Amino acid sequence: MVKRRSVLAVLVVLALPAGAGASGYEYPENGARALARGGPGVADPGDPTAMMFNPAGLAALSGTRLLLDGHFAFLNTRFQRRGLDENGRRVDIGEPVSNGYAPWIAPFLGATYQLTDDLTLGLAVYGPSAYGAQSYPDPRKIAPEFYDGDPNTQPADPSVIAEKAPQRYNLIESFIPVIYPTLAVGWAPTDWLSIGVSGQVVLSETRFSQSIYGGLAPGEDPNFEGIAEFSGRGQPAFTGILGVQVRPADALTLGFSLRPGFDIVSEGTLNLTFNDGLTEAPFNIHQTGNEARLTSPFPTVYRFGASIEKGGITGSFDAVYEAYSAVDAFLLEPYGVVVESDIFTDPIEVAALELPKRWRDAVGLRFGLSLDLKGMDLLERVPLTVHLGYAFSQAAIPEATQGLDFFDGNRQQFTGGLEYSRDWYTVTLAVSHAPTVRRDIARSEVVQVVAPPPGSDYEGTVVGTGVYEHSLTLLVVGLQAHFGG
Repeated sequence: MVKRRSVLAVLVVLALPAGAGASGYEYPENGARALARGGPGVADPGDPTAMMFNPAGLAALSGTRLLLDGHFAFLNTRFQRRGLDENGRRVDIGEPVSNGYAPWIAPFLGATYQLTDDLTLGLAVYGPSAYGAQSYPDPRKIAPEFYDGDPNTQPADPSVIAEKAPQRYNLIESFIPVIYPTLAVGWAPTDWLSIGVSGQVVLSETRFSQSIYGGLAPGEDPNFEGIAEFSGRGQPAFTGILGVQVRPADALTLGFSLRPGFDIVSEGTLNLTFNDGLTEAPFNIHQTGNEARLTSPFPTVYRFGASIEKGGITGSFDAVYEAYSAVDAFLLEPYGVVVESDIFTDPIEVAALELPKRWRDAVGLRFGLSLDLKGMDLLERVPLTVHLGYAFSQAAIPEATQGLDFFDGNRQQFTGGLEYSRDWYTVTLAVSHAPTVRRDIARSEVVQVVAPPPGSDYEGTVVGTGVYEHSLTLLVVGLQAHFGG
């Protein structure tokens, strides 16, 4: 007989693909021009990124346009785990750890074609600007303080692992690329109104690893740890963006767009690698079967924007509302994943499990200023535009469920850039910096992942308490070619 239990099911708590938005899954916006001025793009996208911000903006793009943007993101994270000593005082646990993966590259490749005077088609493939990869100390690769140079014959000293990889129950490594193939159309039935729609396929992949604990007694003995590795590919998900632009005056444009929420279902494998303390007698733990499915919800996103232009000066504003309360839990469904051991009376089949997250809705604000130096009669022969911007994003992830998988907090972003345009091409350079956000979490619901023996009610030690620090710097290059129109 095979018993069904929820042991090991929480191994995929981190396996949520990055998605659209400025809090929670992704931060900040894509597009060199939009990012240079803080992120506004709903009322005046000005290039093929309209397919992402507001497809109604395509109707204002004349001729044929080709766009290639590249985001180079440098994520700086630092985690100092903390706990309580025997006197109830908060003390550091192990050494601080930092993300070792940089940079993350997020491209945008798009093309538009003006079919008629009032109808423009668009095609794009892009990845969100979220930071899709992280790497922290792997306990399997940490050598002991004294050994003969061969880790196969001299395994790592447990005390060294605990000291140099204190985040191993939180996250070891993740790699989560997402791309959005997009087909869009923008139509301007009148001079003052444009409407548009983008149809999108969401393609994703998820790989991550973290430690689990399988000891007989509560604790963190690395001799009784294993590594859980999830690798899956998301089934194609379908979504879309609906948009409208209104021009109540020659200098003023208002915009609104909506992207409905959807689910990504990742089909893949869940593999467990146990340390010697569990694979040898008397435990002899081993796994059979490895198929698993992860379902993760994505929020509905509402965008409202305004743009006003006068004498070569353009001011832009966007407000973004992201319904992240839809991310209440992730659902893991293993299929025939069984753990067997000499100390178990019967094999243990890993059961389906909901992983609570309890994220909340979030609001983001973006402010941009563009100075067309030639249009302002400051430069006669140099078609140069200066962009400046500021953005604020409200946290979607509560402190109680904050982990290393996705960092959140009330974040600010300062941006700037230059845009040089000639008859048939435009080059945009942008830089963005989100200053360090610090979260000192004393009460956490992020617990050690455990695989207790039958009859044990041990639910794991809290491992999410500590100081989280995060900053993000982006360098963006955009190349646009435009012909005709």
